[in-house]
Amino acid sequence: MTKEQLDKIEARLMATTPGPWIPYYRYKPGRPWEGCDIDAADNGNEIAKVHTGDDADAYAKDAANSRFIAHAPSDIAALIAEVRRLNAASEVQS
Repeated sequence: MTKEQLDKIEARLMATTPGPWIPYYRYKPGRPWEGCDIDAADNGNEIAKVHTGDDADAYAKDAANSRFIAHAPSDIAALIAEVRRLNAASEVQS
């Protein structure tokens, strides 16, 4: 991956709403499953809604999808840092 590609990914990351992002599960007893919201922890602004359906697997899918989305900014930042570290180590060895 080139430096330019990493820079573009990092720029997209930096343009997002600051985290952490928190998944909230919208379940009310006696009502159909309503999915999950992902909100910004600092101001409660909604980042995304996740609702894959009303079938028996919807809760597990929505929970997994919302956790993935909520962790994406920190996971991507860590991956960018690791790729940059590996690239720098590779340049030193060359």
